[in-house]
Amino acid sequence: MNTGEGKTLVATLPSYLHALEGKASISLRPMNILRAVIRS
Repeated sequence: MNTGEGKTLVATLPSYLHALEGKASISLRPMNILRAVIRS
């Protein structure tokens, strides 16, 4: 997807839907994972 196509909104939609149902969810972004790997 290109810039401005709503990647962030699409990525958070499953978490939002789980929250509406009272279920827990964890959102991981590749940049956070890469940053953790590089620092270790």
